[in-house]
Parts: sequence; C-alpha cells; structure tokens
Amino acid sequence: MEKAMTINEKIFKLIEQKGITPYRLAKDIGVSMGHIGDWKSGRSSPTSERVVKIAQYFEVSTDYLLGLTDDQTPYYKK
Repeated sequence: MEKAMTINEKIFKLIEQKGITPYRLAKDIGVSMGHIGDWKSGRSSPTSERVVKIAQYFEVSTDYLLGLTDDQTPYYKK
C-alpha cells in the first residue's frame, strides 16, 4: 500500500507541474521564502487560510491538498 502524499509534498508536486519556482509561489500568494522552506523540509505546513490560497492559485480543490480526494478539480469547476 502506497503512503499518501502530505500536503507539503503535493504543493511541491504542483510547483513542478506548473513549471514555476518556489519563489514565484511565495511572491504570488504573499508568503515568505522562510515559510516555503519550512513546508519543503516538513518543519511546518500551511495554515488553513494559506491552503485556500494555494488551492485557488493552482486551481485544485482544498480536499485534494488535504488528502481527502485524488480529484484535483475544484468544486467551482465541476
């Protein structure tokens, strides 16, 4: 059985898929590179407010980021 990806792993997968840098994400959603570094290392995870911003930025559902579904489609696009 495969281990489910963490929210942090999903964020960095989306960064790679979109072809942007972590710096670009930080700038576009208004967080510091320190936060991005903490997410990358697993020292912390985004707050619920930031999860919403990240989901909107990547046009995925918060449920996808939180591991509740494998469907990335946000509800407003269904």
